[in-house]
Amino acid sequence: MSSIIEKNQKDLVSETTKGASSVHSQGSKDIEVGESHHLTDDDKVLIGLGYKPVFQREFSYLSVFGQSFGAMGLCPSISGSISFSMNCGPSGMVWSWFLGCVCLLPIAISMSELASSMPTSGSLYYWVAYLSPKKYRAFLSWFLGYVSMLAYGTGFASTIYAASSLLIATISIGSPSFSPTKYEQYGIYLAFCLVCSFLIAMPTKYLARFNKFCVFFQISTALIFIISLAASSNSTTRTSASHIFTHFHNYSDWKNIGWAFIMSFTTPVWVVSGFESCATVAEEATNASVAAPIALISSLSAALVLGFCVIVTFCATMGFDFEAIMNSSTGEPVMQVLLNNLGVKGCLGVSSILIIGLCLNCSSLCVGATREVFAFSRDGGLPASKYLQKITSNGVPINAIISVNIYTFLIGLLMLVNEAAITSVFNLAIIALFVCYSLPMLTRILFDRLQPGKFYCGKFSKPLAIYSVAWLWFIAIMLFFPSYEHPNQMEMNWAIVVFIFVCLFCLVYYYFPKYGGKTFFQGPVKTIESDHEFLY
Repeated sequence: MSSIIEKNQKDLVSETTKGASSVHSQGSKDIEVGESHHLTDDDKVLIGLGYKPVFQREFSYLSVFGQSFGAMGLCPSISGSISFSMNCGPSGMVWSWFLGCVCLLPIAISMSELASSMPTSGSLYYWVAYLSPKKYRAFLSWFLGYVSMLAYGTGFASTIYAASSLLIATISIGSPSFSPTKYEQYGIYLAFCLVCSFLIAMPTKYLARFNKFCVFFQISTALIFIISLAASSNSTTRTSASHIFTHFHNYSDWKNIGWAFIMSFTTPVWVVSGFESCATVAEEATNASVAAPIALISSLSAALVLGFCVIVTFCATMGFDFEAIMNSSTGEPVMQVLLNNLGVKGCLGVSSILIIGLCLNCSSLCVGATREVFAFSRDGGLPASKYLQKITSNGVPINAIISVNIYTFLIGLLMLVNEAAITSVFNLAIIALFVCYSLPMLTRILFDRLQPGKFYCGKFSKPLAIYSVAWLWFIAIMLFFPSYEHPNQMEMNWAIVVFIFVCLFCLVYYYFPKYGGKTFFQGPVKTIESDHEFLY
């Protein structure tokens, strides 16, 4: 296999160099090397793919890793979504996390091949364009571009909602009389959104340092959570190993415990969805064709291990009255466990750290969302694309950040409807993201157009892609189901309605006479001349 990989790497370098040479032969009308920045090997690969480098490459491997690891949030994200995995008792929580993450590892490996082959900010929608025949290319990249922005934007919104809910629970513990109205809750949601967006409105150099800090902070938060609970637990709150690993009981509103266990996968897939976001900063990374795939796999692996430790600790210190934790008056099971073990002051201290961690998590998700908006606008896929693709002199896509905020403000209005409406956002984010994950792999299977990069699995490549598509669609379909076996209108999972609406919007807008996407969108477009004509 190594000989095949070496040959593919040499072919890629040869073609990329040829593309870059073509650029130099045209003079400096497309990119003025030496004036803006030195043309690195990474820039040559990007030029070979048809894009002019516009970002400074300040992201080291650790910064790229931090983008994915920070987008997960891990301990804070687990705290905000743990209730989704409590369907089958403590054992269901532990094993749904472990299996949910393990089943995603082959998907991470398969996606890493694509990230290595095509290291661009467009990532998912660019990959599907590259891997599709010409007659399908424009529509598939159009569809995936819109759905991926829905996924990233909704993922950002759902995590903002989790952070605001955790803050409200924290305040209510410190001040029991505190009972915010739904409008006050929405105000807190907006404040979180603005703060998190402000944190990432910085030049690439500082954003790279921010990502490194996120790695340190998220790991520290998990360790503080684990150590504080383990050290403060007592005979009342401490449980046994058999209770943690073998006690299954159906606490859900589904009669079938097997299906209830599968529904528990919502927590791991929601927490770690975002492990691919390192691919969206590929144009800001050094040695991107290696750093992005390695960061993609290692961030998910690290989350599997550390997250498993967090959940085991939570289950080991929750006591034996599981239903009391599920139905906590705080509205957050994690807050109740912290309160039972640490008391009011200790609970407030640890929960404050979790809230800060969720802010950093939201900021990393906002980076991924804004890069998707920038990349899709660069190819003319959005209304006001000329406006949205602009970046400041410091390399900040400020207009894309503003657009993501506007979307987040609008989706947050569901809070004013009811809890079922806003919690559907959790599922919608994962569904849209998993559909986006699957389409490049599906085109890779059907059309076999992948030109391997530095990371390639050889004869295992296609079987991994087939497994990935099957698992991703299984989880996406599972997430369309409601939390209750016989829901009423208010308890329905409205994610399917919104997702179908977005799909219909993409279809109608693309084929609309005279003004539709078919009249102006051709898929990824060159911003610089190159010898790679596979897209044009």
